[in-house]
Amino acid sequence: MVVEGLTAQQVCTAIERGSRFEQTEGYLSVYTYFSIAWKKVGDKYKIKTVYINK
Repeated sequence: MVVEGLTAQQVCTAIERGSRFEQTEGYLSVYTYFSIAWKKVGDKYKIKTVYINK
């Protein structure tokens, strides 16, 4: 079994550079081999889900 992990920097890069899709409450950013569901609250980002695309 292979365990894959992401750093905080990779999450930030995905939000900045990834393909962004609008969802009901927030956005979905897809970048390389992972996706991040997030929303902007004020001037901060709230990460809802991070998952690996396999």
